[in-house]
Amino acid sequence: MFLKKSALGADFRKPLFYYTFVFHKSITIMTIIKKVLPLSLLIVTVLSCRQGTKESGAAAEGSSHQYCYLQVTQGQNAIADSLYVQLTVHGDSVTGILNWLPAEKDKMTGTLAGTIKDNTVKAIYSYSAEGQLAKEEKIFKIDGDSLRIKNGEMEERNGVWILKNADSVLYNEALGRVECVTK
Repeated sequence: MFLKKSALGADFRKPLFYYTFVFHKSITIMTIIKKVLPLSLLIVTVLSCRQGTKESGAAAEGSSHQYCYLQVTQGQNAIADSLYVQLTVHGDSVTGILNWLPAEKDKMTGTLAGTIKDNTVKAIYSYSAEGQLAKEEKIFKIDGDSLRIKNGEMEERNGVWILKNADSVLYNEALGRVECVTK
């Protein structure tokens, strides 16, 4: 069972069991790690991507998106008024804040809670103005990079100020989209 030397440098004149023994003797833990670890990492990565795809699809349905809008208008004596709206959309529900900060006085700051359908947000604005708490219906339309607001005649129903003819009122105020800032 002696063989001649091969083109690869193996001496085939030695018995076959010699190469088996030398092969097993030369395998070290480091050799195993170098050969097995990359393959293991590849397998784990592929499996993680497959599982991640399933989870990211579900997460996309349940994830929240935040949108912020700002309107700054020139007030008296070159002092600006600002209107800031931040909306957090989670599925078909919406929460957020609306702050109207006039240059002079009588600011209104509060929270929004409502729903969204076909880029139309219907929410109740709970706010504080001049030391008084109030609730008011707000209807917004997300239109590209702007947020349009319906403003019109209001009437009080069950402690909430509601647009009197919401269907006939036009979106007459527009805010531009801005980057949301977190504190």
